[in-house]
Amino acid sequence: MEITVPEVEERLNELANLLPDLVGKMERARADVLYELIKDQAATAERLLALRELLPRCNVSALVAGHPRLMLGMTVPEVRQKVQELRAQLPGVDVDALISQEPMLLRADLPRLMSELARLMPNADPVRLIASDPQMVLEMDVAGMPSTLELEGVGLEQGQQ
Repeated sequence: MEITVPEVEERLNELANLLPDLVGKMERARADVLYELIKDQAATAERLLALRELLPRCNVSALVAGHPRLMLGMTVPEVRQKVQELRAQLPGVDVDALISQEPMLLRADLPRLMSELARLMPNADPVRLIASDPQMVLEMDVAGMPSTLELEGVGLEQGQQ
């Protein structure tokens, strides 16, 4: 798509209206990410509106400004499915606040994460752990991944036989 400099400036101003939390970060943002956000302003606006509907108590502008690739890398149905999964698997937890605190939960494999928490901390409640410190839980999950992933095509269970 060919676009002139004045058109880019106009679209960036429109993007700033849609995502006020992104304004202070635009100068440091990657050009390819900004381009993806401005190339189809209507689609960006629709996606933001859908996110606001899915996460009504979440500051979507701050969420997207802090993690623009998250918005670009997931479709609205994928986000909807993940939010529904989080709400179902984490009863009693304010999922909007949790996602605001740790947006990467939208990318987490929640069943596997909860299984790992149960394995690593058998006396702890996985839901409570995720709700109390989601960033630590995700970091712990990443650190523990080699123990649960297949290594060179052989699962640990098979490799230990």
